[in-house]
Amino acid sequence: FLVFWALFGLLAGGSVWIARRWGRRTREMPLEVIVGDDVPQFPQRIKRQRLLWALGIGVVGFFLAVVAISLWAPLLRFLHATDFGVRDPIFNRELGFYVFKLPVYLFAQGWTIAAIVFAAILTLVSYYQDRSLRNENGVWLSTPYVRAHVSILVGAFALALAWGYYLKEFQLLYSFRKDAFFGAGYTDVNVQTVAYKIMILVSLGLAGLMGYNLRIRTWRLVGVGSGCYVLCVLVISWLMPTVFEQFVV
Repeated sequence: FLVFWALFGLLAGGSVWIARRWGRRTREMPLEVIVGDDVPQFPQRIKRQRLLWALGIGVVGFFLAVVAISLWAPLLRFLHATDFGVRDPIFNRELGFYVFKLPVYLFAQGWTIAAIVFAAILTLVSYYQDRSLRNENGVWLSTPYVRAHVSILVGAFALALAWGYYLKEFQLLYSFRKDAFFGAGYTDVNVQTVAYKIMILVSLGLAGLMGYNLRIRTWRLVGVGSGCYVLCVLVISWLMPTVFEQFVV
């Protein structure tokens, strides 16, 4: 509980700290005019805002940490893993990997995805509060810092998704695609595994595109990259295996 609470605190706290720092110049300051780089300070308000942000991050982290308590038993099995002396016929992995290690990896990947999403939400709220991200006359405006920060978060999300698709391949041994039997079927072995490998490359490509966007800093690459990724998920990861299963198998 404490470890995962601290992990989220570091992730979200670091992201929000950067957002507060980069959003400083656009922060709304009543009855003040910014001259040059001279940004007036309001100690009491700043202290109160820091306390509220710490409380918000702590509350969100608390619930993610509560979820992590369920990892205790799988983690004990992970730390005391043993081999069965038998390998699966598809991936040639020791069966102990599926019993002792895979559940921990799956939890870690899912928790990482959730942590990045909540950290991104808190970060966007911070930028919105500071007017670095704002809506004026129905048009959303943002500073280059916001676009760069969002690119980093989307890139991290894409890397976590790539890790997820790598783990999904091993989950095919638990496939329920066929009602008649349990385990990897013809489509799983010959099509779905290929689809997951392609999605790993697509995810890494999206992460690379977000890295490039740190120089360009435009919403166009974020939007186009994310849209193409969703399209690939629908066509490659879902539609292609489904059509193959229905019309070939």
